[in-house]
Amino acid sequence: MDPKINLTPSEKMDLKKYLENQNSEIQRHKWIESEKAGKDLGVEAVIDWIKKYADAFSEDYHDKNQSESS
Repeated sequence: MDPKINLTPSEKMDLKKYLENQNSEIQRHKWIESEKAGKDLGVEAVIDWIKKYADAFSEDYHDKNQSESS
């Protein structure tokens, strides 16, 4: 049985925005690191971003959005 996550429409939009921003940052990192390496690093660069920046991105994103909604 697959667990269901019930989100309000507002929560769905927030999640979509978060994931779009996160993906944009990952693709930017992938491009920069691939340019430095002279080849497409693909998933290697994605994993690198996750290890180095995912936690800080999440904290920063949520901090900014809480201050905007206040």
